[in-house]
This record gives sequence, C-alpha cells and structure tokens, in this order.
Amino acid sequence: MDGGKTLQLIDRLVSASSPSDAIDSLTALTSSINAIRNDNDDSSSSSSSSLSKEEHLLATLEILANNTDFMMALCSLLSENIIKKEGSNSHSGISGTVRTSMSVEEGDTAGCQFLVAVVSSLEKIFPNNSNSTKGKGGSMSMSMNMSSSMSMSSSVGMNRRGIAALKKFLSESKSKNAGNSDGEGGRLTHALLDILSPGIINNNASSDTNTTSNTPSNSTSTSIYAKTQALQLLAQFATLLPTLLHSQILSAPDGLHRILDLLSSGSNVNDNDNTGTSMGMGMEESIRNEAILLCTTLARTNAGSARLLIFGEAYDKVFDIANSEFRAGAGAGSMAVVGDCLKLAVEMTRQDSMGSEVFLGNKVLIDILVGFLDLRSGSLFRNPVVQQVVNMEEDDLDDILNDDDDSKKEDTKKEEDVHPVPYLTEEESGVTLLALELIRILVLGDGSESDSDESD
Repeated sequence: MDGGKTLQLIDRLVSASSPSDAIDSLTALTSSINAIRNDNDDSSSSSSSSLSKEEHLLATLEILANNTDFMMALCSLLSENIIKKEGSNSHSGISGTVRTSMSVEEGDTAGCQFLVAVVSSLEKIFPNNSNSTKGKGGSMSMSMNMSSSMSMSSSVGMNRRGIAALKKFLSESKSKNAGNSDGEGGRLTHALLDILSPGIINNNASSDTNTTSNTPSNSTSTSIYAKTQALQLLAQFATLLPTLLHSQILSAPDGLHRILDLLSSGSNVNDNDNTGTSMGMGMEESIRNEAILLCTTLARTNAGSARLLIFGEAYDKVFDIANSEFRAGAGAGSMAVVGDCLKLAVEMTRQDSMGSEVFLGNKVLIDILVGFLDLRSGSLFRNPVVQQVVNMEEDDLDDILNDDDDSKKEDTKKEEDVHPVPYLTEEESGVTLLALELIRILVLGDGSESDSDESD
C-alpha cells in the first residue's frame, strides 16, 4: 500500500459517516500494516517498487504518526470509543468551528489491534539480533523466566530503527497547536490509561463551549480484550522506551494510581455483561494479573517507577493477593500468581533501598513472607497421596532346586502402604526460591549496578 492509499484511509477514518465506516477504515489500516510485516502487500511485492520492506513500513508509520487528525481519531477511539470531528457552525449562527463526536462501539478494541499490529511489525522487520539480555546477572530470580500470558510480548526485541519509529507514535503532541520540542508527547499513552479506568479522562477539548456530542461517550463499556491489550502494550512500551513511558505516565491524571488500582482485590472491571458473576470475577482476576506483570516491568526498567510503586502501597496490594492465592492452594495457576507477585516485590526492592525500609517496617508483610517458606503449606503435605506398592517375594534359588514337591510354590504377595515424604511441586519450589531471593535483598541489599534509567 503506497502513501496515497494510506492517506485515503486516514481521510476515510477521520471523516467517517457511521461507526461501521470508522471501524472498517481502521481495520483496513491494521491489515495494511500486517501485510507489510507478512510481505503480502501488493506494493512491497511489486517489482516496480523502489522501497524495501523496511523502508515501506517506516514510510507508512511516519505518515500515520505525523498526521495529527489520525492520531486524534485513534486516541479518541481508545480513550472514549468516539470519533471527534470538526465542522462549520454556520447553521447555529455562531461563528467559528464546532467539534462533534460520534460513538463507535468497540473502537478501543480496534485501536488496540492497530497498535498490536504496529509493534508486532516493527519487532519482526527490525529484530534485535543481540542475544545479550539486559538485567542484573547472578540473581536467583532473574535466572527464572518471567512467565506471562502476554501473547504479544513473549519475546521483546527491536533494534534502534524500530524503536525510533515507535517513539514517534508515543511522542505525538496533544493538539495541533501544542509544541512538542521536548519529544515527550503522551497522548497515546494517556489514551491507553483511559482504557484501564475510563472514568478518569482528561477532557480538555470537551471544555470548549463549541464542542457538542451527538451521542454519549461509550467509555464505560470497555471490553476485557481492550483492557488486556492496553496493559500488554504499556508493558511493551515500558520495556522498549522505559524513561519516555515513565514520564508520560507521570504526566497523566492519576497515571500510576490507575494501574495500582487494578491490583486491589475489589477492583471493578466495568464489564457490564459479567459484573457479579463467576465469569466476571475470572475476568477481573485476569486484568489484575496483567497489571501485576505491567508493574513488574515498570519497576524493573525504571527506578523512579519502582519508588512510586513502593510509596503507592504496592507491597501491601501484591502481598494481599499473593497470600490469598497461596492459602487457596488451587494449583499451578495460583502459584504462578504468587510467583508474579514476588517478582514484583523483588524488582521494587532491588531498584530502591527505600523498599527494604518500607517492607521491614511492616510486620504483616514479614509474616506473609515467612509463611511462603513453610514447607508444610505444600499441597502434597496437606493432601498426602498414599501409594500402595505390591512386592513379590522371590524364591531363593536353593529352595527351588531342593524342593521335591512337583507343585509350584505359591507366590506370596505383600502389600505395603507407602507414605512418601512430602515434596514441593515445581511451582511451589519457584515460590520458595523467590521468597528466599527477596529475603536476601531485604537483608543484604543488591550489589549489582542498576541499568534501568537508560536514555531512550
């Protein structure tokens, strides 16, 4: 797809006459990005094309990132499920322009799918071929794979060209007239945060007296898929551009607190179809688990984020979750959540020495941590499995040779009840190791040098 087609789709999106037209336009843009990644785009496969796949993708993304109307439409879909348009106010007799809005159901989902396509394409076309893993070597917890349900970020890798292209999206300024000399931007990051808590939206534009709305905002019906993808995208951005994302989260209204609120056991997922049901609770837990993984990434990649998480009572929140899951003992799934909570605690404590003071000053946290080391909490200790072993008594060779009786000696069987010594499952062993690692850092500190605050 050449630049002309991209501009046509952008124009179709920003001037969409119906919600379906807006969704179709954004879906077509998403498909074009995926086509470049998969090398199926007509222009990229054409022999007459002078652009390589890399140049084609960069050119397309540059057009999108530099088009303020497109970025405004994308962000309004993400944050409020609406398309904002500007038009003449001649019918009302008031001079100037008027901004109207059109509700677009599942606009946030379509927006997230577009961003996933952008990040996935950049990772595939501009892979980070360096196999060196950044982090603090020698740590017991860092040697473990940080398992995640994130399909998109199972292997984060992007070279400098890809990261630079991604940064253009994140650095888009907040309005047509707003300068962006510092390169911080933040509009897109703020829109993703709005998905997590749609009740807190910075409506600077809506304060304009010439702004009208054809339909009310549909932000309260944010889908579970959109929330999950928003958390995964933020985690991806935090890994690739930690300093930039940290500053943008801080500049958003209640930015980090919105993420921390998802760690509360009573957090509301705002899913209208499943509120109060067991399915709704399961979805709530899935969002909570993704929030834990995002907080872990934020703490690992930026010391400032780690400190804010510490003073945002992240220790209390995650240990409340970990203790509840640990006591429930529902199997590998619960132990995986406990492990993720401990990894977050390890990263916060490693990044900032204040973490040790806060943690060790809280007796409740210490008691919970000690409980993770109680081997009697293992599932096989609480629910031992009795195994019956049947032993066949073998005849002695001399007895057989000296036996004059033609009848065979009847085999004798002996049954024994074997009570094996209880042992920890693989998941329980992982929790124990993480608890020991946390204790080590709390008592001895972490002597390795921090690499978190790298320049973007």
